[in-house]
Amino acid sequence: MNDLSRASFDVTSSVGPATQSRRDKTQRDLMGILAITKDPQTASVVEQMLLMNMDGEGTSEMRDFFRKRLVQAGVVKPTDEEAQEMAAAMQNAQPDPQALYLQAAAQEAQARALKAQADTGLAVAKAEETKAKTVETLANVKISAQSQAIKTAEAIARATTAQSTPQASGQPMAE
Repeated sequence: MNDLSRASFDVTSSVGPATQSRRDKTQRDLMGILAITKDPQTASVVEQMLLMNMDGEGTSEMRDFFRKRLVQAGVVKPTDEEAQEMAAAMQNAQPDPQALYLQAAAQEAQARALKAQADTGLAVAKAEETKAKTVETLANVKISAQSQAIKTAEAIARATTAQSTPQASGQPMAE
């Protein structure tokens, strides 16, 4: 019998025309897009895609570099390993100084807005207090004016009564 489990084989592989044709078509398509795009950001992405899809000796590091950039930019879907590396890098990353500054500036602006709101409330309360004191003062003026009028009327009444009382008693008035 022919037992193939103990046999050894030499295997060689090469990129066939189908794989090479697809790669060439991708390169041609990307070159066509690059020729018609006017957006610098799109042009940059297309150029990176072209460089990532280059095939040749000594280009693997360059392909890896551009793949990593395209993954970080969200252009190329990351592999599971790349996704794990990105998550770990995000956890270990130092906070962005600009983001910290912007957050502090936003908090400061919010504090200023709250202080302005409190100052406005205080000004409204003081205005209401002044209004109440004015009403009270006006009320007191009316009462004191009424009180003064009553005192004057009573004084006039006493004086009138005092003048009419001697005549009623039968005594002559002094001339």
